[in-house]
Amino acid sequence: VERSRLAAAIKMLETQKKTVEVPKLLRDAPKSFKQRLTSLDKEGQIWNRPIRARVEREALMDNGINRGKAHGRELNGEDCRMLAGTKCEVVFQSISEIVQEEAIRLGTPQLGVQVSNYCDAVKGAMVLWDSVLSQCSIEAEDYVEEDTVRLKATIEKAVESWRSLNLLVTPKVHCVEDHGTEQFAIYEGYYDVREDWLEELHKVWR
Repeated sequence: VERSRLAAAIKMLETQKKTVEVPKLLRDAPKSFKQRLTSLDKEGQIWNRPIRARVEREALMDNGINRGKAHGRELNGEDCRMLAGTKCEVVFQSISEIVQEEAIRLGTPQLGVQVSNYCDAVKGAMVLWDSVLSQCSIEAEDYVEEDTVRLKATIEKAVESWRSLNLLVTPKVHCVEDHGTEQFAIYEGYYDVREDWLEELHKVWR
């Protein structure tokens, strides 16, 4: 009996569903919303696409940094070292000039200044993190206690720069901030536990 009642109730609901007409506004809402999103995306790309293309070509590729060669079109370790080291000044100077030129072209010079200032902050953060990595690469036989003191001060500045960019504190950043110097002192430098040899194998066997 209970089963029959449920079946009858389901049938009645199905009948009601067919007889209820959905208002045209509700039917068309998803289509209209999708069209609006597409329109906004195209509007944003008026600013975005020319700058990305110029940065890719003039700031990165002209200075030997090619995102296209890496998995997922992201910077690999070698590119990051160049960007934070030997190519840092010239790449970020080029990005700043490109951004400000495009901002003037689009009639938003103040926005160009803001982005340029942010680029300077990113550059400073990369230099600090490059310094952290360099100071970590000490062999145990060359380690002295002052190395831990110096590394701690550099890590504090690097993490502060990271937070100033409003970036999320990832697990790796947390590990460096809260445990990096402690482990550094235990191992007397990280050089002997580096995995450069393993990264080289990726290039050979990929």
